[in-house]
Amino acid sequence: MCKYSCPTFLAAGNETISPQKIARLIVYEDKSFIEDRKGFFEVMFQSCMCGACKRHCIYSDYDLRKFIQMGRSKAFKRACCRMRRRNV
Repeated sequence: MCKYSCPTFLAAGNETISPQKIARLIVYEDKSFIEDRKGFFEVMFQSCMCGACKRHCIYSDYDLRKFIQMGRSKAFKRACCRMRRRNV
């Protein structure tokens, strides 16, 4: 399984930051099922993006790093929008 090759999961022991859970959170956020957006964005930055999950993924053509990068980009865009609103 990918989570047992993930150094972040192994160090923290937190199921929420396992590769599979991060992927699921991204899908849920895209479908607007996530209420705690701040918590979601914090999880997006927990991955060290090392690629260990890709090497042990059951889906041979799947690279979670690309998916996480999209989540991180979304976090930056939303944070920047909030900062602009505060400064206006």
